[in-house]
Amino acid sequence: MHFAVAADWWVPNALSMPVRPAAGSNALQNPPQFSWPLRSGKGGYEIQIAGPGGVDSYRSGLNWLHLKSLLATGKYRWRVRGLDDAGSAATEWSDERHFSIVSGQDQFIVPDPEGLWAKAAQTGRPRGMPHGEELTNLKNVLSNERAKDFSGLKVRLQKMIGAVVPSEPSQSFNTMDAGVAKARAMGEVRNVLQTEEDTIFGLGLLWYIDGNRIWLEEARRRVLSLARWDPNGTTGLESHNQATRTIMLTLVFAYDCFYDHWSANEKQLLLNSIRKRFSALQMVIVGNSSLANNPHNPWASYTLGYLVAAAPLLSGDLPEARAWFVAD
Repeated sequence: MHFAVAADWWVPNALSMPVRPAAGSNALQNPPQFSWPLRSGKGGYEIQIAGPGGVDSYRSGLNWLHLKSLLATGKYRWRVRGLDDAGSAATEWSDERHFSIVSGQDQFIVPDPEGLWAKAAQTGRPRGMPHGEELTNLKNVLSNERAKDFSGLKVRLQKMIGAVVPSEPSQSFNTMDAGVAKARAMGEVRNVLQTEEDTIFGLGLLWYIDGNRIWLEEARRRVLSLARWDPNGTTGLESHNQATRTIMLTLVFAYDCFYDHWSANEKQLLLNSIRKRFSALQMVIVGNSSLANNPHNPWASYTLGYLVAAAPLLSGDLPEARAWFVAD
């Protein structure tokens, strides 16, 4: 069977969003994910899917589509055209591609992001920690087969109580000449911050499990110090794109984990820093269509995981966080 080449505006290249389902393929799951290369310019897309039940049309502001119901077994064809800001056709239809839904395929409907976001806002804090049966099981594991590890964590973090906290770097790395010295300096800051992240996460776990206030107070001291670092400074996105995401996720975790132990002013301090760091990352990855244009970008893909993990912990407290989680 012959399958036509797609229209010029969405011919894929090695780095663009893949065309899914591929022409002539059996879909990997039901419903399949639909995606296609990003079109330059503004506006969304209209997608037509024809199959055993007739022709259905969908609209998306993004170059991908998740269906909200399963497809019947059978053969399908689909095509896409670009729309302008007014919702009128801005391109010709792409040539049709064919795919099949066969019996026995894995079935998975992507949950509604709006529903997940609303559920997050209704979830008690700390949201990032287990509750109920999961918490009981965790405590049982830490008291038995992982008791030695849990005890070792306490010993290690006990040595951190009152120790000097990391200081904010004084030099912006984006002003340094590229080379070994710059790479070494950035690596040192990255390692320090990853250690600090690990320390704060560990203090959160100890506080949540045994309730000893020494863990809480040490975590608060370290978190407030990090929150005072300039989000646009030496550890901001332009200077050190690994440092800013590490600090952002650490602050979000701490905001949630110790939620009832922050004053109103302290919460605002944390949220101000989180907002600036998160917004800068989101703009580069999503707002500038970095991943929509090149989903193989390793830094953007990895960093997206930070954003997705952090955003639900802010639902109900930071209105702009919704845009970081729900793609309109």
